[in-house]
Amino acid sequence: KHHHHVRYITIMSARAFIAFLRCEARQAEERARALRTVAANIENHSSADELARKASKRKATRDPNRAKRAHTAYTMFVMENYEAIKKNNADMPSKEIISMVARQWAQVSAEEKELWKQRAVAFQAAAQATEVVEELGEFYDDTENKEDGAKKKRATSPSKKAAVAKLT
Repeated sequence: KHHHHVRYITIMSARAFIAFLRCEARQAEERARALRTVAANIENHSSADELARKASKRKATRDPNRAKRAHTAYTMFVMENYEAIKKNNADMPSKEIISMVARQWAQVSAEEKELWKQRAVAFQAAAQATEVVEELGEFYDDTENKEDGAKKKRATSPSKKAAVAKLT
């Protein structure tokens, strides 16, 4: 009697598994049909060249002169500690070195993290000051090269006016 139930369960399990496989196959066929439709629509509406051109246009819209993201306390910590760890573990992959630095950062006290934050703010201020000095240097170089040789003391473009305003 018991043997009969085991055989019945095995037959039912096999039937359930077969039903499952058929369902999976049907879903795969529907997905394949949908993908073929999408591919046909792409072929009908735009060529590969057009798609590549559109992709390159999207990338080209990024301003190469945009301001860089400000450094955080963590990025300052990484900049300071990465090279030392790399030097002591020359054969270690970069990903593992970053993981080590991250673990070290997790151990840093709140007071020390505040100091790193202050360093990041100071670093950003120094970077902005450097940009202003460079921009003013370009401005004065441009004015010295004028035919009459007279130096202008005012900025002509809005960005140069802003740079001068930062210094005053």
